Amino acid sequence: MSLSARRALGGLSLVAMMASAVAVAQPMEGRGPGGGGRGGPGAGGCEPQAMAPSVLPMGPGLDRLLEDIKASTEQRDQIRKIVQQARQAEQDSQRSTHEQLLQAFVAADAAKAETARQQTLSRHDAASKRANQVLLDVAKVLTAEQRKQLVERLKQRQEGGPDRDGAASGTPRR
Repeated sequence: MSLSARRALGGLSLVAMMASAVAVAQPMEGRGPGGGGRGGPGAGGCEPQAMAPSVLPMGPGLDRLLEDIKASTEQRDQIRKIVQQARQAEQDSQRSTHEQLLQAFVAADAAKAETARQQTLSRHDAASKRANQVLLDVAKVLTAEQRKQLVERLKQRQEGGPDRDGAASGTPRR
């Protein structure tokens, strides 16, 4: 293969890698900054990149879960703070990595692109650790019974039981 053909192939590979990395860094279609789902931005679904950043929804979805398990006002405030701090840390990390990917794309620099790719993997690992910590921190705020109830509600949501808004299928929410 000639040098120009190898360069063209390398450039095409770099563009494909950058395009896929940028696409992965974007929120899923129909989901807004609040992790919204069916009801639009903030409706309470979960984005893969920032799952609250755990299995807990954001915004109204989190509020409904806390209502369902009869969390006190103090518990709700503590949990919202835990989730919001973790979400902010994830967003900051995501912005930084995204910017590095874009800079590597503009420079068409394979080494920068590889560094950005490795940082994306590290960011995903950090997000997973942060998600675990969020769950542990939230568990400390709730009673044993509330934790059991929360797990049941999360399982129902995951299995498609109650709609994402927390109501049973076909049943209006209170």
